[in-house]
Amino acid sequence: MDKILSPLLHYLPDWVGQELDRFSGGQQGVITELRLHREKPVILCLSGSYPALCSRKLTSGELEQTLLRFCDYSMQSCQDQLRQGYIALPGGHRVGVCGQAVYRQGKFFCLDQIQSANLRLARPITGLAQPVLACFFPWKQPPSLLLAGEPGSGKTTLARDLARSLSRGELAPGVPVAVIDPRGELGGCPDFLGDNADLFSGYSKTDAMEIALRTMAPRVMVCDEIGGEEETPLLRQCFQSGVSVIATAHAAQPEQLFARPVLGELLRAGCFDGLVMLSSQSPSVAQTIEYKKELTR
Repeated sequence: MDKILSPLLHYLPDWVGQELDRFSGGQQGVITELRLHREKPVILCLSGSYPALCSRKLTSGELEQTLLRFCDYSMQSCQDQLRQGYIALPGGHRVGVCGQAVYRQGKFFCLDQIQSANLRLARPITGLAQPVLACFFPWKQPPSLLLAGEPGSGKTTLARDLARSLSRGELAPGVPVAVIDPRGELGGCPDFLGDNADLFSGYSKTDAMEIALRTMAPRVMVCDEIGGEEETPLLRQCFQSGVSVIATAHAAQPEQLFARPVLGELLRAGCFDGLVMLSSQSPSVAQTIEYKKELTR
């Protein structure tokens, strides 16, 4: 069994693991999602396609038992995460959840009658960062990069490997890296990130960024899914303080980034040294990188 999948099987019904055993090791090694729907077949994300695991359907009881296992048998302890639509698992894996929303006094209160879950596997992959960083080498300061692409294109995987490479000094001397990881997805295993990386997990994104700048003196800050207006002052503080930023954003085309108020402002101001566009159409992230230097000139 694939070493990433194997520790996750105890969350799932036994028959799911038995069906996964029918896949070759190479096929198991490229599974990035298991999509679980009530009274429907389990769907895999396998090299960008979405085949059914088998014809057998996941029963309501099996889905509910799986969700309890994801929450370590305490749904109440996961309510804050569930309100944001996910459950964080050890190792950087994350479960997206979908169901009936319950509002109280006009505010989202909780999820009821969860209908589906998406187990997203965090696969630490090395070697993706170096061809990106080589485009900017040598440097006095590591480059600031915006990594953009569609869901499933490998943005988080690349950001994680960039953090690791810069921390460990694989292309240039290692530097202190602050990894902003409020959802427990970007950091994965802290040992993977290297000895000079500080992992901020469980904070709000803005709290983590502010504390990192104030107390840890990073040379590089890595964060997932930027674009909120509340993040702009902190991102500007990074750029003005000589702290490089490596961040991800959802977009299929560069024009979509420039059309968004926060990201468009930062891009037009020349804050980022490069824009890396990723595609989900290829099974190899490294082969789908498009480098966009000279963003506004």
